[in-house]
Amino acid sequence: MKTETQRRKGAKAQRTVFPLRLCAFAPLRFDTHAQRPYRFVIIGGGISGLALAWFLRQRFNDASIIVLEKQERPGGWIRTVRCGDFLFEEGPRSCRSRGTGTATLQLIEDLKLESQWLAAAPASQKRFLYIDGSLQQMPNGILGFLSSPLTRCLIPAFCKEWRVSPLEKEDESIYDFISRRLNKDIAERFIDPMTSGIYAGDIRQLSMRSCFPAIYELEQAHGSLLKGFVKGLFRKKEEPHLSSFVKKAQKFPIFTLKNGMESLITALSNSIGNDLNLGTAAINFEVKNDEIQISTNQGSTFSADHVFITTPAEATKELLKSLKIDVPSLPHASLAVVNMGWNSDVLKKSGFGYLIPTKEKEKLLGMVWDSSAFPGQNTYPNQTRMTAMLGGMHHPDIPQLQDEELIALAMESLQKHLNISIPPDTIHTKTTRQAIPQYPVGHLTKVQALEQNLAKASNSRISLLGIPWHGVSVNDCIANAKTLVSTLCV
Repeated sequence: MKTETQRRKGAKAQRTVFPLRLCAFAPLRFDTHAQRPYRFVIIGGGISGLALAWFLRQRFNDASIIVLEKQERPGGWIRTVRCGDFLFEEGPRSCRSRGTGTATLQLIEDLKLESQWLAAAPASQKRFLYIDGSLQQMPNGILGFLSSPLTRCLIPAFCKEWRVSPLEKEDESIYDFISRRLNKDIAERFIDPMTSGIYAGDIRQLSMRSCFPAIYELEQAHGSLLKGFVKGLFRKKEEPHLSSFVKKAQKFPIFTLKNGMESLITALSNSIGNDLNLGTAAINFEVKNDEIQISTNQGSTFSADHVFITTPAEATKELLKSLKIDVPSLPHASLAVVNMGWNSDVLKKSGFGYLIPTKEKEKLLGMVWDSSAFPGQNTYPNQTRMTAMLGGMHHPDIPQLQDEELIALAMESLQKHLNISIPPDTIHTKTTRQAIPQYPVGHLTKVQALEQNLAKASNSRISLLGIPWHGVSVNDCIANAKTLVSTLCV
């Protein structure tokens, strides 16, 4: 008779667990006897589309690679602005060096941008939470976790966690997962603000499997987060061959580019050249036996052997109507940022910044201390740069406010949280509506079904990529593009 453990392992063996970041569900094949070069068309000129074009060119040197972007500028949500002497980011501002960050670092090296790479200052390792009316520093490392008054109370939950049985469900919310394995307080005080910093979302709605696949897989593989973490400490990690630049960069947890993240967009765009068609939106597909024809808003038509769609979910839904493909709708979080700059050192703390748990009932999601984390981006040594983040799924009304109201909220938070009342010398605001897709419970299963239906309808000639499906970070977008190109079989 099988034990319960044996039955559970047998069930896991029969259930296919798809890694979140493997974008292509099957290899794509092309006719090796074609008398003309392969024709690729990429719809969408954000970081996913631009990186995809780069990786395609590295592998298929003679191919025709066309990128269609409906906006007049490439890059999507990545945008760096200079206001006087201050460098501000409207969107993503940094990347992690490990994990999918390896692909980003390798891309930076391939683009000859090594001189632009900028490691975060050591002070960036200090991160804070605004809890119970004050800023409290998160501990670093195991000893810090065990000794910090902020996290010492979590030890009993982690000591019991290894005895919690895995749940035989394909997916559940982040809140349910953490509450089940640890407790509700940990979910609300620690996981909630971390999720807000990435997704600006609601942990009671977001999918654990899709948003934090590495944590989800610890339970699947080891039956316990603690067991998986401990085994990982003693497991020798086999790294692929890495260059001296990547090895050096991975000694620092976080990095950015000295002239801002848009430097990456500029370099990729320049590499594509005239094949990047700005102000050009795809509006219709016609799938034929041996090619796909794409009609655009400019009245032009492009023929392709394979099409890659990297657009937002609603644009993808509209685009695939002609193929009668049901694209699931995704909720999106809207965000507003208030970039503030001072020509003096007004921030008396050092660190990356702070996040705020939803239960604190604050209107701010958190604040990044840009000049402390990346002083190398300062024009002058004593500059102070900070970014207030507002909005998200818990505050959907805030991105509707006027700039003056957003600035007032940011200044109110500065006074309350940091005791700073000096007005900034420079202020820049940016509201981005429908910015971050929210992956609901069951998201990955729907994406797999969508990709399979699309393959049938297009004879495997159309692929999806981008933040609606397989990860919202810059690292995810680049790594997924690289993985997808590696699955193309010719």
